[in-house]
Amino acid sequence: MMFASMVGFILTITVVVLIFMGIIASLVSLAGKETETVEKNSVLYATFDPPIPERTSNNPFEKFDFRSMKSK
Repeated sequence: MMFASMVGFILTITVVVLIFMGIIASLVSLAGKETETVEKNSVLYATFDPPIPERTSNNPFEKFDFRSMKSK
């Protein structure tokens, strides 16, 4: 009885590890498909439409309207 439980446990762990490795391998292969080439001396221009304040309020509900349940 003890031998059957041990074999079942080892088979279960093996199957779970193989499935986990398959999931990780598929995620890694999907992540590496898109590449961009950047020429030498290139410059990145970034614009931020809403201004980013240097300091913000500590109150997370400051810009939340509880009547309409939407943010301002």
